[in-house]
Amino acid sequence: MSRRSLLAGIGVAAAAATGVGAIHALSSEQVQQPTKPASVLPVIREPNELPRTVLAQFQRDHGFRGDGTAAGAVDDTGDYVEGAQSVYFETTGNGVQASISKPSALSVGFDMSGKVFAVLLKVTGGEHLTRLSLRAGDSAFKNYFQFMIQASPTLPFQEIFPENRWSWVTMPWIPGSEGKPARENLTDLCITAADDGTGNRVKIQIQAIAVQNERPEAFPSGVISISFDDCWGSQRKYGTSFLEKYGFQPTIYTIVDEVGRPGRLSLPDLHQIEASGGEIAAHAWTTASHNLGFTRLPADVLDSELRMTRNWLLENGFRGADLFAYPLGYFNADVIKATSKYFKFARTLNNRQEETLPPGEMYTCRAQSSTNTVTLAHLRDRIDACKANGTWLNLVFHDITPGVPAASVQIALSTFQQAIDYVARMGIPVRTTSEVLRRAM
Repeated sequence: MSRRSLLAGIGVAAAAATGVGAIHALSSEQVQQPTKPASVLPVIREPNELPRTVLAQFQRDHGFRGDGTAAGAVDDTGDYVEGAQSVYFETTGNGVQASISKPSALSVGFDMSGKVFAVLLKVTGGEHLTRLSLRAGDSAFKNYFQFMIQASPTLPFQEIFPENRWSWVTMPWIPGSEGKPARENLTDLCITAADDGTGNRVKIQIQAIAVQNERPEAFPSGVISISFDDCWGSQRKYGTSFLEKYGFQPTIYTIVDEVGRPGRLSLPDLHQIEASGGEIAAHAWTTASHNLGFTRLPADVLDSELRMTRNWLLENGFRGADLFAYPLGYFNADVIKATSKYFKFARTLNNRQEETLPPGEMYTCRAQSSTNTVTLAHLRDRIDACKANGTWLNLVFHDITPGVPAASVQIALSTFQQAIDYVARMGIPVRTTSEVLRRAM
């Protein structure tokens, strides 16, 4: 996916338009040119342009073979994005593991110190996928690391790769293991998949396995971004006011038609947050579309939501105008394509992994969402992993309550404050999303 420059025809949407119907009715004649300067986020490199070392590109005589598969091809010349072919395999539909593997895929003594794995893949039938992983070990996998690419069938629209789209996926160095594998002595590689046993096969296509550097020079001990979604007024009353204790600055992902409503952030609030060093970014134009999820919007409504939200950010001169967070974390290939017309970065949700630095894809960045079921112990675990593995932890908060959280989007004030205190105590740098992208790419 190539980076798109800012579109010359992006205009300013009327802030009074609300609801899906209002978006649908907006015609191109109603759009004006922006009167404020474009976002200051500099051009960032695509993951495809990042320095990676390819271990396997699955061209002729690559040596990988399937096991336990229902179907497959080691030389698929019908669908590929690099070279002249790729490889694919299908699960059987009965829940049994299927895989492709190669002994001695790596040179003897290959050292993964300071590196993470990246896989260029495509998945079809992902709603039936229960596990997809990369295994790296010594001879015959007597000892091995196992990296989960996907490990849950319950959030198919919040995974880090969309259905039926070639995507780079990076895996932070937080693997499971069998035996006593050594990071500096890996030889064998295997990609495994399992379905939900409902009779539905899952097709896994692989184009490349590669490695990239693990810790950018700017953030050798990891970095944390603190985000607030949906414009809750409590984010100013309890959130940013507490962050000031440590000089931490947030990224605010905004639902435009919530701005200024009772219990929500006002436009002066947002400008004050940016004046203090934070940044205002995009989440949705209307609450109705946000709550539905962008994967369920008609193409014209989706485009209008994205276009008008960006226009509003530009008109108000907000620094985060290139940044977007998928409502509910839901996205697919069509949503990514539409989003890339207007934004340079998009964030989803994935509570199992932090993001690598640099990310595998600029439109599928992982984030930890803090809801009423997320415990302080879990947040501390993620913070510990961020520091230990030099990753990027995006902590996302919604409504902060001094009482007992009732709604799913709420988190107790005490939990929020203790989590932020712990971040400060661990000494991990806290930076806005834009700053991380500027310094880590």
